[in-house]
Amino acid sequence: MAKFPSLQSVFKATADTINRFPLETLAAFIGTIYSLIIIDNISDSKNSPFYGKIVICSSLCLVLFLSLSLYFESKKSKTAIRFATSLFLGGLIAAFVFNLSEKITFIEGLQLFVLSIALHLLVSFAGFIPKVYDQEEFWEFNKQLFFRIITAAIYSSVLYLGLSLAILAITKLFNVEFYDEIYADLFVIISGVFNTIFFLAGVPETNNTDASLKLSYPKGLKNFTQFVLMPLISLYLIILLCYETKILIILSLPVGWVSYLVLIFAIFGILSFLLIHPIAKETGNLWMRTFSKWFYFLLVPLLGLLFWAILYRVNLYGFTHERYYVLLLSIWLTVVVAYFIINKQPKIKFIPISMCLFGLLSIAGPQSADSISKNSQLSRFEEYMKGMGT
Repeated sequence: MAKFPSLQSVFKATADTINRFPLETLAAFIGTIYSLIIIDNISDSKNSPFYGKIVICSSLCLVLFLSLSLYFESKKSKTAIRFATSLFLGGLIAAFVFNLSEKITFIEGLQLFVLSIALHLLVSFAGFIPKVYDQEEFWEFNKQLFFRIITAAIYSSVLYLGLSLAILAITKLFNVEFYDEIYADLFVIISGVFNTIFFLAGVPETNNTDASLKLSYPKGLKNFTQFVLMPLISLYLIILLCYETKILIILSLPVGWVSYLVLIFAIFGILSFLLIHPIAKETGNLWMRTFSKWFYFLLVPLLGLLFWAILYRVNLYGFTHERYYVLLLSIWLTVVVAYFIINKQPKIKFIPISMCLFGLLSIAGPQSADSISKNSQLSRFEEYMKGMGT
């Protein structure tokens, strides 16, 4: 019979988590506090942009600190080195965020979104950079991480709904009036503090010598991938290949949004490839073995369609941030396809590592989305003005 954890064990687990991830916990608390300040002073918008940037900083730094903790934990480095590196890189993120406009624009929001994705991808492989490991261990770590995210979200949602109903019951039954923002405050506290600590408590250690990262493949995941995700991927593959055949026969230009369809198909296909990776070569999984063997080869003709569609529009209209990222994803996809076709023993960690690097390169510098898009549109404008002058 399962035993409920005692209060003492809950407090000990919480203390152990905070001791293991002190900077992450601090970032979560700072983000929560300033989120509460924004909510409770919603009518006073004077300092809201500044407080908002603190919340963004805290969120990004939390993910960065987790990546660094996993890296230095696996490397078994001294805590002082870990803290110094975390604070230095966290300072760079803070400088980037506070250098943005007072009211963050759509383009700046896109940069923050890409940075957030890159940092989340960093978590997936940071603990495996300084150590020798097998692919099953890497896969199991990320599976546990993903399931912990889902579990934390479920627990947090149930806790929020339960406490919200309790507040509502007190209001209705005892005529107790609470302040208007109590539900928003409760949501922020649970999602910012409880959800974060609960998630961090389940982050597996990558330097363990025990069997904590021994491969355990859930049957439900296998059924979902085999009978739901893969058939859908196969259907979209047939549709896209038929469409490519059609435009080659009638020599018509591909429609603009076909780029998005190919990218969506490719990304979900890669997700399927990663999901089935540990069991793809089992003798009883003919469909999975076939998919795993031929998936990247089948992507090659679609890459041609993808580059045809996006480069045609870049040539006509120049770069925008959206076209830049479509082209960047196309190049990244080509690199991934080439790697898995050419390499006889490819490593699945290449996928998150390469995507993380591509994302970081797109944020700042002469090769960034902002720089290339601005230069492209400025060049087109200058050519247009020269044409008007003649």
